[in-house]
Amino acid sequence: MRRLSDRPIVLLGAICCVYVGLRLAILPNGMPLEWDEAVYTSQVALGVPDAVSRS
Repeated sequence: MRRLSDRPIVLLGAICCVYVGLRLAILPNGMPLEWDEAVYTSQVALGVPDAVSRS
């Protein structure tokens, strides 16, 4: 029988699932964006007005 470490893609997938699960469990839902995150989001999201005016 093959071990989990013999299949790196399965091991990577398992690590990703654990990471996402921990992030969802630790961070609260609806956590507001910080200022720099809000500015970045306003620059890349379609249909969202800029948080800061560009000169």
